Amino acid sequence: MNSPSPLSDRAADLRRVRSKALTPIEEQFYQPLVVQLVARRHALGLSQMALEHRLGVSEGQIAKWERGARLPSSFFLCAWARCLGVELTVTAR
Repeated sequence: MNSPSPLSDRAADLRRVRSKALTPIEEQFYQPLVVQLVARRHALGLSQMALEHRLGVSEGQIAKWERGARLPSSFFLCAWARCLGVELTVTAR
């Protein structure tokens, strides 16, 4: 039997993310960040569409990120925060 390659493992990970099934660890990491980013967007009176234009992402992308249907890349997570005037700091311990 052939064992799965790292590439096929990565493909499976991408399919899982695309199908909305976040792991508990992903939810634990992203949920508090997203809650704060949504609150900040609301405080600024910014619509999802306006934020999409600022970030240069496709229509509906912010809604998908906010409800957890998709995960933003680390680049877009940082850009999202920056567009809202929020500093995102990651510390390795």
